[in-house]
Amino acid sequence: MSDWKHITMFDGPYSLDKQAEGIAIHQAIIGGYCDSCPFLPQCSADGHFIFPVSAWCMRRKAQILADFQGQD
Repeated sequence: MSDWKHITMFDGPYSLDKQAEGIAIHQAIIGGYCDSCPFLPQCSADGHFIFPVSAWCMRRKAQILADFQGQD
């Protein structure tokens, strides 16, 4: 367990796109949206999986990015 590293969006200069993606994925997990997602098998097994835009988390990411842009 001492090899684990806690990573947050605040530990580096992440782009707004990466911040939105992280928030969206966490919301999908916590909200239970991953449980019914047809992409879960690839997402959970493939570290290089590219999320399709139709996935709940990527639709949410788009909403978050729109919110970020509206705050400027």
